Amino acid sequence: MKIRGEQLKMSNKMTQYSYMKNPSGHVQFENEHELYHFLEDKVFSWWKFSKQVEFAPSCRVDYLLYHGTRPVLVEVKNWFLRIKDMQQILKYYVHAVERYGEDNFTLIVIAGGIEEPRRKILEKLGVRVVLTKNLVEHYERER
Repeated sequence: MKIRGEQLKMSNKMTQYSYMKNPSGHVQFENEHELYHFLEDKVFSWWKFSKQVEFAPSCRVDYLLYHGTRPVLVEVKNWFLRIKDMQQILKYYVHAVERYGEDNFTLIVIAGGIEEPRRKILEKLGVRVVLTKNLVEHYERER
């Protein structure tokens, strides 16, 4: 899927990231691997993390970090969350509650965008939603 907007590049030392920004400011990286590299270099650089962790049967989260002893599960979607993505996230939520206990973990979704009703559903469950445009804007300001 192509988005209309300007193609931008963010570079830091030897690393360059390609992404598109549409007129409403939403960001889509060239592919998910570009987004993963951006997150690992910029966002998770302070954390010790594991990639592609199967924390429950048929539940492979993109990143597992720890805040002290508290597990932080991070699922990454390069563009807007679809119904299929919501189903996957709800499945992860249920398994995380069963494994860690209701208040003993954090589930974060990093996405290119999300419709407001879907955001409200996730936030009622305590799932944190972070937009890639906010991450990119933060690191563009730091340059």
